[in-house]
Amino acid sequence: MGQYIQIRKSWLIVFLIGLLVIISVFSNIRFEGFRTDVLGGDSRGYYTWLPAVFIHHTLDFDEVREIQKKRHGSHYQGHYYSDYEGTLINKYTSGVALLILPFFLLALLFSYVFGLPVDGYSILFQYSVVLAGVFYASLGLYFSYKLLRGMGFGHNISLLSVSAFLLGTNVFYYTFFHPGMSHVYAFGMAAFFIFYAHKALNNRKDIAFLLASLAFGLCILVRPFNALLILIIPFIAEKPGNLSTVFSRMINSGRLMLYSLLPFLVLIGLQAFIYYSQTGQLWVWTYPGEGFDFSSPEFSNVLFSYRKGLFVYTPLLLIAILGFIPLFRKNAFRGFYLLGFLLLISWLISSWWNWFYGDSFGMRPFIDYYPLFIILFAYLISSVGKRMRKFLFTPLILLLITLNLIQSYQYEHRIIHHDAMTKEKYWYVFLKTGKQYEEILGDTRESLFKESPLRPLDTFLINYDSVPKKWILTDSLIVADRLDSNNHVYLIDSAIHFSSTLKLDAKQDSAIFKHKRLYAKVEFSYYESDTNAAVKSFLVSSVSDQNGLTAFYKSFRIKDYPDDTLGFWRKADFGYEITMPEKPKEMRFYVWNPDNARFLLDDWQIILFSIEEGAELHKGQDLR
Repeated sequence: MGQYIQIRKSWLIVFLIGLLVIISVFSNIRFEGFRTDVLGGDSRGYYTWLPAVFIHHTLDFDEVREIQKKRHGSHYQGHYYSDYEGTLINKYTSGVALLILPFFLLALLFSYVFGLPVDGYSILFQYSVVLAGVFYASLGLYFSYKLLRGMGFGHNISLLSVSAFLLGTNVFYYTFFHPGMSHVYAFGMAAFFIFYAHKALNNRKDIAFLLASLAFGLCILVRPFNALLILIIPFIAEKPGNLSTVFSRMINSGRLMLYSLLPFLVLIGLQAFIYYSQTGQLWVWTYPGEGFDFSSPEFSNVLFSYRKGLFVYTPLLLIAILGFIPLFRKNAFRGFYLLGFLLLISWLISSWWNWFYGDSFGMRPFIDYYPLFIILFAYLISSVGKRMRKFLFTPLILLLITLNLIQSYQYEHRIIHHDAMTKEKYWYVFLKTGKQYEEILGDTRESLFKESPLRPLDTFLINYDSVPKKWILTDSLIVADRLDSNNHVYLIDSAIHFSSTLKLDAKQDSAIFKHKRLYAKVEFSYYESDTNAAVKSFLVSSVSDQNGLTAFYKSFRIKDYPDDTLGFWRKADFGYEITMPEKPKEMRFYVWNPDNARFLLDDWQIILFSIEEGAELHKGQDLR
């Protein structure tokens, strides 16, 4: 019987691996062919270490950035690079790249063998990242399963727990749709560390100390914030006596101390060596203009907001935290300790200046700590009776898995907005998957860390009763406002793809163009005489360089979401950063009407600010 069970488990593992591969393939194929944009957004920053070192043989990112500009367009900014005293460095540590390295080297080898481009970005390199993401997510699930088994949970409970977290949380999205981001690698390494730390503390095998140290070093190298995982040791020790016994052994054994420290120190030393080679400093703060505000954590937003709230987009975690109830009953100390640790993590995550963490599906920083939520989930499921598990929890889990898969699809297809969700927008697209809902939602103001005081540079107004300098428009499109005969407005219709335009010139407006970072606050009114006439129109800002090429480009939908309301003027309101090229030529602001719609514009106000470096944040002047 034991052999039969082992065979069944082996086949189950093969089935699960096959399922992961199949999902990965179908997640990355489009009807027009394979995805070639696997590396998008921050993924490019985590990955860029590999082509820089192994293809261009340098830690100088200037060359790599120029290559990426050619690949991604002249308006590419490379926000993951930062300037440190004249040296261009990567804001992300090298941990993700180190974990992808074996897959990258395979792509490099096959590219040479089959005569494919050895540029770090051809399809083999793109899919080496896909395989890496699936591998490390699988590693995280495997070690989470092994951890649960080591803590005394049964096979079925352990398997159900890890399966629910794969399919019912944003682990799914970051494994199959965005595998170049750091989160599945952090999840994998966190589970790796917690499993071997648990083994070292409770079974006390020397090799477990070595592997726990290696895993902890990788956790920090992937995301330095995860150094806090060391604080979880009293929880996984299970008994206070285990912790004191292990410390005594380490103090009395030089070999065990070496096992516990050497792998960690070598990995941290690798990043220190890189920084020293680049800057002459052993460690560098690579997030200039960013940081924490510990006095004003955004707890409620981080956990419950429609913008990115943890429990809104990953409601399975609400089920998991009910596991504190049986955990408290079994061991009050461990329950309170884990609760305190998760509250600490939540406070720190909530204190980051950009509490919604930019473009992301759900509250992604928590993914690194999902192995702990998996433990809570297992405590809950194992504490309820079979009938309750079968008739209440299983249907509920399946429902939440379905919700997560639909929302993952929605986010990938821009039905859920990448950054600007609200309660109204959330329920407007709830469970909607049709193509007509793709990219239908409007944007919001961008936040800046320590943005005040922003120094005002100039203000530009137009209400169409007169035409100020710097505005370009056609007089025949100025019409009388049907709601107010004393005012004139600007008519957008099927013949007008681009509205009246504010055009600034680098020579004439040098006081503006001399600044490298600007903040634009743009407001105007619009009137729809037909239902949702403006819903597919955009505010556009662009900056061209001396060669006439677009060096900066941003567009924002001017209407939040479709509705059936007509007959009144609405206000469009935006705030966003503008990054200037080295040699700018001109800057433009206008409304783009790609859908040949008919609506009215009036009362523009554009205020340009310079962003003062190192300025302090004053809450009353926050532009969010």
